[in-house]
Amino acid sequence: MWPTIIRRAKDEVGLIVSEGTVVNRPASSNDPAIPHFYGEKPLSGWKAVIDGVHAAGGLMAPQLWHMGVVAPKDTGLPPAPFEGPSGYVSPGAGGHKRSMKGVPANWSASIKKRWPLFRNTSRS
Repeated sequence: MWPTIIRRAKDEVGLIVSEGTVVNRPASSNDPAIPHFYGEKPLSGWKAVIDGVHAAGGLMAPQLWHMGVVAPKDTGLPPAPFEGPSGYVSPGAGGHKRSMKGVPANWSASIKKRWPLFRNTSRS
């Protein structure tokens, strides 16, 4: 994939936004194959890509993700308690929402505690 990104930069596409990458939060992803944008090893890999884009005259930014309330593909259980703004997983029969165990009712009130993850990750 990286050669494709570098080729796009050489073709003067403008700003290249990466694929979705997760922030440093255990419940930020339901899939271990989704790239991280934190930690020494992942950041050194991303640095190589971004340096290549810059050398080709392009600009690049990461697409930072927190996947919210999504059960992991393999086990159905998250590596950490679910985190989502609503406390609900999906609409149930008749439009009623099904509540999820382990989701704090006041999660929305704690969003201010989460946004620094995105700020800090974007500074990486």
